[in-house]
Amino acid sequence: MQSDLTQCWRYEGPLTTPECDENVIWTVFRRPILILDYDLENFRDDLFFESYRGPQPL
Repeated sequence: MQSDLTQCWRYEGPLTTPECDENVIWTVFRRPILILDYDLENFRDDLFFESYRGPQPL
């Protein structure tokens, strides 16, 4: 099953790591993109995977 990457929302916001600069365009897809557990583990192993900034009020 292919993921539909055309249905999404985009917004400008900050990085989630210090200095939390406001220079990111975030993309949120309408439906989840399914990946294999193996791919997720590789992603986590290869990249720095932590968020330093808690949720912010809207």
